Amino acid sequence: MRLLVALGCGLALLVPAAAGAATGDPPANRTLSQATVQACQANSGAPACETMALADLNAARAAEGVGPMQLPGDFGTLTVPQQLLVLSNLERVDRGLAPVIGLSGPLDQDALTGAQNDADPVPSNPNDGTFSSNWEGGYGSPFEADFVWMYDDGFGSNNEDCTSPGDPGCWGHRHDILEPFPPPVVMGAADAQGQFGASQTELFVFNDGQTAPGQADAPLAPTWATIAATLPFAVAPGSLHFAPAVTTAPVTVSVSGENMGIAATLSAGADGWSVTPATCTVVAGSSCTFTVSAAPAATGTAATLTLRGPNGAQQVTLAKQGAATLRAAINRRTITAGTAATITGTLLRPAGVGAPGQVVALALHPGGAPIAHATTSAGGTASFRVSPQADARYWLAFAGNSTLGGTSAGPIALLVAPRITSAFAQRVVPAGHAARLTGRVMPAPGDRRLQLQRERRGQWHTIASARANHAGRFRFVIRQPARGATRYRVLLLATATHARATSATKTLRAR
Repeated sequence: MRLLVALGCGLALLVPAAAGAATGDPPANRTLSQATVQACQANSGAPACETMALADLNAARAAEGVGPMQLPGDFGTLTVPQQLLVLSNLERVDRGLAPVIGLSGPLDQDALTGAQNDADPVPSNPNDGTFSSNWEGGYGSPFEADFVWMYDDGFGSNNEDCTSPGDPGCWGHRHDILEPFPPPVVMGAADAQGQFGASQTELFVFNDGQTAPGQADAPLAPTWATIAATLPFAVAPGSLHFAPAVTTAPVTVSVSGENMGIAATLSAGADGWSVTPATCTVVAGSSCTFTVSAAPAATGTAATLTLRGPNGAQQVTLAKQGAATLRAAINRRTITAGTAATITGTLLRPAGVGAPGQVVALALHPGGAPIAHATTSAGGTASFRVSPQADARYWLAFAGNSTLGGTSAGPIALLVAPRITSAFAQRVVPAGHAARLTGRVMPAPGDRRLQLQRERRGQWHTIASARANHAGRFRFVIRQPARGATRYRVLLLATATHARATSATKTLRAR
């Protein structure tokens, strides 16, 4: 079980200096999310802990107008003291303060003594400098420690030096991290086990007189200068797909830990594409915005925007969609139940040229879930074979891709006539004898009546009606067939769900 977190801070002025936070204190405490607490409690060194805790930290920074942290790529391989150095410097530099130049061996040892004793560390030899220090017990992750020191340190927090709103110790841990004392600033940090579980400390010495090479507090490798040379910058979004009507879009670059000059270039042959400005100087903790424009010549093309900073480059894929056209056709407007029709969609690029290799969806409702997919041929056509049991309306849809906008076509109406089969028990009967016509209609028509029709002088006349059973079977009896050959058929009138249907003509001979 995680113990109640205890916090302590210390500040000693060994030479005259002005104390205070580099920025104003937050108006209220923020708390770590439950997702962060759970992830970091499970494994403080796991990626999930880093991801969740960074989200909390960056939300808190954003509330103060400070950009997101950008961690060095090898952050996970650093020791906890080195990670505390990185996090402290990202908090300092991104607010315009001088960075801590590195960790000191003697100060690390002093910090370890404090962590082991659940106490604020004190330098054994401050070298004529000014120091401040922090301690927390109970959190295992340096991200959590930085969060509670920086953003959960006012009245109502676990800060033992802030028991009432007016206490001078309120936000004291934050002040220790953000002390604006003059450089050089050197640091000790430690991670140990105390009575509350994990115990972490920071010990800052400002204006340290022993930081030159070979001196007592000379910074250990990696120094901040080495780490800062690997800091990335963030780009959002990572790709831009322009819809047909869109001509401009922003790309935002955020930096953390050092000021960076960022240059923007487009890939060779990117006709119709442009970006402004060509360069941008970004202050640590802030961002700048590049505007990407797509002229008509860019329609239907893709390009790459490369953003290059002092420590590397990142790329943004660009694409400008053209207005696609989808034409639909069907080979039959009416089918008999059990047979099929073919729906064809032709996808065309803006110039009217077929678009091959694209996925077209078939649906029963506009914007509905697809019931089938097909890939367009070399000429841009996609075909679907459909065999509904009732009248249907179909829609075709193309979702769009990086260079073609989405489009749809429909409705495509298809009527379905029930299938009626019939036969006489005897095709020839003695005059005056009854004849029986039986058959089946599929799908079964329910309560609807089937009509028996007889042809006379080229006209069809209804002479009887009957209902089919639940399986669609029916029977008609012709009691006084006329002498000679007479043609008969069975008719089912159209409804809201089915087209008009007739059986094949059957001939009865009476003699």
